[in-house]
Amino acid sequence: MIGARAGDTTQPGIYLYTGPFPTSDDAAGGCGRTDGTGAPLADTLDKKIFIADPTVPTPNAVVLTAQGTFYVSSVLNGVIAEFDAGGKFVRRLMRPAPGEQLPFPSTGTPLGLGVDASGIVYYADIGIVRGANGFGPGTNAGTVRRRGTRDASRTTSDGSYVARSVS
Repeated sequence: MIGARAGDTTQPGIYLYTGPFPTSDDAAGGCGRTDGTGAPLADTLDKKIFIADPTVPTPNAVVLTAQGTFYVSSVLNGVIAEFDAGGKFVRRLMRPAPGEQLPFPSTGTPLGLGVDASGIVYYADIGIVRGANGFGPGTNAGTVRRRGTRDASRTTSDGSYVARSVS
């Protein structure tokens, strides 16, 4: 099981959790403790950092591709990056146009991710906007976007897709 844990205070990144996983909510099933609300807690938890890369400083979503690689989105820098099965950076799939700043008109702020069988990437743009009180989600500003076949003229030498700036 893989989880995006940008808020984890030990180290930001994507964590890999390994079993055995609890099979029921009692001690016999691996949950011999409860939290303050009475919800069951696993007796043991094995986790290790899987992806901690400055390309995605705020990882929000992770999706497995048909090729066995992972796409990871990062809201605060407008990036979707690809990592191999061992968690090593492969390439940026998408990044904002040069010079763009949050809220990144060309890419938006990618939160959730999905990929179909043909490799088209769908992502939820949370629609972060700059307001009088700073940055935050805009009213009815979220959208679902997709990235399909890349235009080779917009792909850099490192394999990144660079979105066009929107005015």
